[in-house]
Amino acid sequence: MSTDQTKRKELWGRWVAALCARDLSRAEEVAEEMCTQDYVVHNPAFPNFGRGPAAAQAFAHHVITHYSQIDLTLEDFFGEGDRTAARSTVRYTVVATGLKAGYPVLNIMRWVGDHGTTSSAAVATSARSCHTGRRRRAMAQPPRRWRQRK
Repeated sequence: MSTDQTKRKELWGRWVAALCARDLSRAEEVAEEMCTQDYVVHNPAFPNFGRGPAAAQAFAHHVITHYSQIDLTLEDFFGEGDRTAARSTVRYTVVATGLKAGYPVLNIMRWVGDHGTTSSAAVATSARSCHTGRRRRAMAQPPRRWRQRK
């Protein structure tokens, strides 16, 4: 892994650790360090958070407010040039209902130096790779294909 990718992995790791710890102040600090003014979160499961570090901070606030017991397992982190992909599995509890959920995620990020300009998240769509059980309706704007587990 190149030096740039190593730095990016460390920065991404601090971002994920702050979210998993539900530490909003630390997530906001990492967002300031990690994101350019052009940063955008592309994820149809969440509302539009705007642009820049404030978008990442709004995303962190949304996640920390709506979910608890957040666990993100980083499976792969790789990239070339200004692009990086992080393949992960996320598990959490929905605060409003107590329901537990989890799914695989692929984040694709574009960087300018050590600062992210975009982050796209894709979730698994096959029932084989998602947790099975009743359909989850408690999450804000959930894709219908996600499944809940107890």
